Amino acid sequence: MVGLLGKRGLEPDTGLLIFPSQAIHTVAMRFPIDVVFIDRQWRVVHVRPAMVPYRTTGIHWKARCVLELPSGQIAQTSTAVGDQLSIEEL
Repeated sequence: MVGLLGKRGLEPDTGLLIFPSQAIHTVAMRFPIDVVFIDRQWRVVHVRPAMVPYRTTGIHWKARCVLELPSGQIAQTSTAVGDQLSIEEL
């Protein structure tokens, strides 16, 4: 339930997968993040780049989970709605 709250940032090439989730907030966070909403087939259904602290997203009913990434990752990878993701556990 804590997620990234209290953290000082995300390391490059890392992220936090929140499962299940259809919405998030950045209340009390210290840094902006990129947010990717993903459906059951691991397709991107919504992106929110550079979400700043003390904000909330709307509910994305088609989403099954949310991927929180370092700010700028969406632009760097050209991630867009409709993209098919592959998640690998390290």
